[in-house]
Amino acid sequence: AGKGKNKGLELEANYQVSDAFELYANLGLLDTEINNFSGNSNGRDQAHAPNYTFAAGGRYNFADNWFARIDVSGKDEFYFSDSHDQISQAYSLVNAKLGYVSDNWSITAWGRNLLDEEYAVRGFFFGNEPALDFADKLYTRLGDPRHIGITFEYHYQAR
Repeated sequence: AGKGKNKGLELEANYQVSDAFELYANLGLLDTEINNFSGNSNGRDQAHAPNYTFAAGGRYNFADNWFARIDVSGKDEFYFSDSHDQISQAYSLVNAKLGYVSDNWSITAWGRNLLDEEYAVRGFFFGNEPALDFADKLYTRLGDPRHIGITFEYHYQAR
């Protein structure tokens, strides 16, 4: 591409509802355009540039040193590449944590993509299958499926 335009805005808000409860929201807006491109992408959005991204959630601190957190994040559809016009789907992911934090250690049970959403993060469009007479086809790389785990952290300080 010989030229391109990018305009964006990011907003972030945190609200401390009480000593124990916090809410947050983030929003990103993006407007892009490809100009002077040698292919057929001239005048359209740039690759991997969703029009919006967002995250919202909350954290609740309860009992002594225990916390729970849940959030939703997502993004709009986007072009996979400047070399073809294949587009991803918009998606949202739900994540959560439950944990205990002390002065020098913590333990957290967590889950990412809890609803096990299937979403594409990369896309390639080309002919690769003889049975289809090598017709162009979209091949996608999917994002991570549901992950659940436990993390233990210890903070050691040398004296």
